[in-house]
Order: sequence, then structure tokens, then C-alpha cells
Amino acid sequence: MSDVPVEDSLCTPSLKSPFLSQLQSALPTGTTERLGSCGEPVDGVFLQRWLSARKGSVPAAAADITAHADWRWSFLGPQGVTVADVAADLAAGKAYFQGLSRDGCPVLVLRAARFSGDAPDTQATKRLMCFLMDRVGPMHDPVLNPLGQMRVLFDLSGLNTRGLDGLYKSLLAVFEVLQQHYPERLRCLYFLSAPMLFWGVWRLLSAFVDPVTREKIRFVPGGNRGKAELLADIPEKVLPDAFGGAVPFIPVLEGLNLCRSGASPPRASPVADAQPSRRGSEHGLGAAHGFRPSRWSVAHALRLRRRSDSCSRGGGEGPEAAAPGLRRRAHATHSHAPRRLAAALADRGTLGPRSVALLLLAFLLLQALLWRALFPGHQWWGREHTGHGSSTSLLVL
Repeated sequence: MSDVPVEDSLCTPSLKSPFLSQLQSALPTGTTERLGSCGEPVDGVFLQRWLSARKGSVPAAAADITAHADWRWSFLGPQGVTVADVAADLAAGKAYFQGLSRDGCPVLVLRAARFSGDAPDTQATKRLMCFLMDRVGPMHDPVLNPLGQMRVLFDLSGLNTRGLDGLYKSLLAVFEVLQQHYPERLRCLYFLSAPMLFWGVWRLLSAFVDPVTREKIRFVPGGNRGKAELLADIPEKVLPDAFGGAVPFIPVLEGLNLCRSGASPPRASPVADAQPSRRGSEHGLGAAHGFRPSRWSVAHALRLRRRSDSCSRGGGEGPEAAAPGLRRRAHATHSHAPRRLAAALADRGTLGPRSVALLLLAFLLLQALLWRALFPGHQWWGREHTGHGSSTSLLVL
């Protein structure tokens, strides 16, 4: 058993607990030394996090720490994770370290588009997360943030349909590392600029996320409201300018050096990696000046359809009372909205032609079903043609 007194390694007196000594004594001999040699020192804060995650149960926390030490020793080796092990991921711009939030939490930025791909390396993703937890985690403010928790900004801009499977597997690896090996390290996870494509991924992924972790996840909308929500937790000099802040994306190693030296993040022009994707500055997804949504978003198309519904009904009791002129204008509005929506989606550069065609087809089918449900028995979409004893309705949108 470890002979290092737990109380001597506590970062703050507020973490002292009568259970910490019991937890340290319950660890098998050599566990503390193995974790320390791998780059994760066992101190009072480490024990407190595991104890809090296991609801104060000393046997459960000791068993999980032992399993974590075995996994870390076999996965990372006795030397732990080094800069050379994650050099390719850092060079690819998958992660950035911006500084500290208002409550003393390290602020990490993860770029979802860099994790997506046809064949993602989930083992490399796990090594990267271990590196970030081991190197960036100790940069926390011990007074404002004694448990060393972190705030993570997950930038979802630039996603496309081909990268969804890779993103799903990478996110599974991220949550596995956080939940099983770094409990109580997440103060908040922000999903930024989540497109429609991501909601299907999240619906599948959320089933594997612990309810306690789900409570720490926030979806930040676009526009000034999303910018204000981020600035409430993160200073402007720390928040990247792509999300409404005042600094560029800061590479992890550079951010670590700045944090150790106590210097402020640089205010130089953004690096090449921080540039938004094609037409990104115009539409606002990850743009440097905010999150202004496209005028022809799906929500706008739905509002336009509701507006044309009320126009087609006019002031009468039902569709029969609508004037022919108003009805024609309603049909014209419905016929142009899907085309404009498809053109806008294709123009954004985030969807391929096949995805745009599928979305347009789904939009047309949903529109047809909605009108048929609202006005059963009325030929609102075309004329009824009868021939050879059978009638056929033509759907014209």
C-alpha cells in the first residue's frame, strides 16, 4: 500500500475528507506508483474525484481506480502518453487550448470536422484525450476550481454526411475515456452550431452517455444569444474569435506554454486553421463575426409554409372559402420554397448533391402528408384525371 499521506498532497483544505485516507489504504500495493509513472499523480484531488463519482463508496472507488490503473498501464505503457504520440492529431488541428474560464477551468476546443472520416482511429482519439486530461487538466485554478474540471467547446461546423459515422465513433471514444477513466473532470461540454445532421448522431449517442454527464452538456445556438451564453462563462480574451471572442485558435502546446508563463493569449491574426470553411463567414457557421443563420434555413422554410397556409385559407371557414387568387399564390409559394431551400443547402458547401436530393425528397413528402392530413378530401395539389374507369391524382408542388 502507498506510504504517501493523502493530506500532504491535497491542493486545498476544502477537499479534506475522512474517506480519502480509507480510499488510499484500500488501493492495492503499487497502484499509486504505477499511475504516477504513467503521468497521472495520485493526490487528494485525484482521490476526491473518484470518490465523488462513486457516490462516496470507498470499495467501488478503489475497484475502479485499480481497473483504471491496469487499463492505463496496458494502453499507454509505463511512460504514459507523450507529445510524439499525439503529434499527428495536434498537427491536424483536432484540439486547441485557449486558457482559463471565469471559474478557473481550462477551456478546450475540439473540432468535430477533424474527427470525422470513413475510418477513424479511435485508439488515437483515446490517446489524445488522455494527453489533454494529463497536460491541460493541471492548468486549472486550484482556488476557483479545486477539482480541476474543464470546459470543452465542441465545434460542429463543417460536418457533412460522409463524416457522420466517423464522428459517431470518435465521440463514443471521447465519452468512454471521460466517463470510465477521468470522472468528474468535465464542468461543461458545449456543442456549438449543431446542424440538422448531428441530431441523428446525438440520438444514438445519448443512449451511451451517463445521465450525470448528459446534465453537463449544453447545445449553444447561433446568433447573439449563443455568443452571450459563451461569454457568460468564458472571457472574451479566451474565447476564439470564431465563436464571438477576441483571440484565434491557440494550439495546445502553445497554450500550455502561455498558461505556465502567465501571459495573455495572443491577439494576432487567426492562424490558417481558424479560417472558416467556404462561405462560412457569410452564413455564420463557425464564422468569425458570429453565428448568423442562413435566411433559407429549414426553420425559415417551415415558417414560410405556415404563412402560406394562412394565406390560402383567407378569412373563410375552410379551404373552400379561399379566393382563387390567394390559392394560386399559396401554390406558387409552396412550389418555390423547396427549390430555394435546396439551392441554399447546396450553396452552403456542407452537403453533397445526393444529400440535398434526399433532404428535398423528404421535404416534399412531409409537405404532401401534412396538407393531406389538414385538408382530407380536397384536391389541393392538382387536377383529378379520370380515364378507363379509374381516377388518378397528380401531385404538383
